[in-house]
Amino acid sequence: MINKNSIQDEINRTLESLDGAERARANPFLFTRIQAKMNREKSVWSMLLGTISRPAFAFAIIAFILLANIWTLYQGNNRTDSANSAFQAATAADLPEEYNLAVNTFYDYETP
Repeated sequence: MINKNSIQDEINRTLESLDGAERARANPFLFTRIQAKMNREKSVWSMLLGTISRPAFAFAIIAFILLANIWTLYQGNNRTDSANSAFQAATAADLPEEYNLAVNTFYDYETP
């Protein structure tokens, strides 16, 4: 165990080391800069960028995008294969009639 004298000596040395300490001085223009920053008007763009640059906002946007992707995948998997094939068949059959698509080929055998 450490005896009381050595502890007291350590305390005295620690307190004596603070004898020459002076009060810390701030930059003379620090208060002026703080006042100018507080009085400056914030534009809409600076407030918007300040909001967007926050991590909570970024996490919320990422979560929203992930949820939208999951919802889209879930909606796509709910369709039955027969409904998809019937829809595709009807669309392929209606395409020539709807857009008046016809294959008309004229071969001019006289001109090479």
